[in-house]
Formats: sequence, structure tokens, C-alpha cells
Amino acid sequence: MLNDESRLINSYTMKTGNNWGVGILILRSDGKTLIGKRTDNHLWCTPGGKVNIGETVLKGIIREVKEEVNLNIHSPELFDIHVGSFGNEKVWITFSFYTDDYSGTIRPQAAEMEELKWVNILELLSLDLFLPTKMMLDKYLELHPEAVSA
Repeated sequence: MLNDESRLINSYTMKTGNNWGVGILILRSDGKTLIGKRTDNHLWCTPGGKVNIGETVLKGIIREVKEEVNLNIHSPELFDIHVGSFGNEKVWITFSFYTDDYSGTIRPQAAEMEELKWVNILELLSLDLFLPTKMMLDKYLELHPEAVSA
């Protein structure tokens, strides 16, 4: 876990010319996580998106989750920062979070998600995943191998 680093990175604010993305594993007490099917490419992904100019990564993930799935997340934990390209020329810095502290009722944003569902990690591994989600999940399982048995 990046506790001290997490506090530092969450103070960073998006500037013009950067490509910052955020994603989050929202975990229920039964070990299931929330995923949605994207409307643009029909791949499964966790909530997330692009950080806006002038926005911190923490505010970005909170906003994206509210917009995409109608949940309020609390105390998201940063567990990975990935720098790389996802099949195009743009280089992205992607900040991956997880939380089990949330409130609200899930509802997909029609412009972004076709459907939402709660799945266990093993089921998630068998779905056709959006590449940033797959990378985030791989890192999470590397740090939390016990999640597979949940």
C-alpha cells in the first residue's frame, strides 16, 4: 500500500498537456466487485476515467464513480500508478484505487455503461476486460492474492 505516497499523490493536480486516468475496484463485503460494460467498445471495466484539468486524482475518482455508477465512495486507497500507452500514441499515467466504503444505489450512466453488475474476482478474470482494468486487476491480485479465494 502507498499510504504516505497516497497522501502526496492525491495532492497532485492535473495540468494541461497531461493524460491522467483513474480507476477503482469497489469491493463488497462478500468479495464481489462492481463492473460495467462500456458503451463505446463493449468491454467490461471498473468505474473510472480521465482526470480533468485543475482536478486532483482523488477528486477525479470520486467524480467519475458518481457520474458513471451513481455511488459515493469514501476513503479510496491508492495501490498502483502505471505509466504507459494503451495501444495509441498517448502516454497515460493511470492511478488505481480500491475501496469497500461506499454509499448509494448503483445506476449506470447511459452514455458510458450498458450494464452494471457485481462479480467475484474469478468471474471478473474470465470476462473480456478493458486493458486498463485488466492491468489494474493484475496489480491488485499481485498485492492481494487472497482476493481470489474470497
